Amino acid sequence: MKDVAVIYKTVYGSTEKYAAWIAGELQADLYKLEDIDIATLENYRHLVFGAPMFALRRFPRRRIVMLLRDDPEKHLFIFGVALGIIVFHGDARLAFLERLPEDVRPRVRFFTYSGAIDYHRLRPGHRLILHFLYRHLRRIVPSKRDEQTQKFFDSYGIAADFTDLKATASLIEACRQLIKKP
Repeated sequence: MKDVAVIYKTVYGSTEKYAAWIAGELQADLYKLEDIDIATLENYRHLVFGAPMFALRRFPRRRIVMLLRDDPEKHLFIFGVALGIIVFHGDARLAFLERLPEDVRPRVRFFTYSGAIDYHRLRPGHRLILHFLYRHLRRIVPSKRDEQTQKFFDSYGIAADFTDLKATASLIEACRQLIKKP
């Protein structure tokens, strides 16, 4: 049995970038979600799954939960990548974990990363979502904005890359700790 598979779904490229970094650091096999079947994943001790934050609803939850239930030693690491800078990462983590059955939650770790964004390349729906977020956050008095929120405003409407290899360190370390176990 192999140690780790990194599976990802990407739309604008940031998730693929993080997935490649993580796979390289862990010497793991790297797969696009659409190119892998569930039977292949049975051959791995641990799974890392990445997707854009807005696409995590499409995560193959039922099939992965079956894999976790079939192998009580298997762990799942999930990372979501924001369009640009992360503003509300805690909410996404909680919402995702709450949709998993309680018996598998202790073996699931969730991470969030900032991505790259080019407003001129965004699909209309994604641009609209960010516009509503902008309008919502605009109510915060500038002197009360945290650093992340201010970065969101500073990058709104332009191209900006917030991807960061160092951000993956905690996921990589947590996975390495499990790989060391017999």
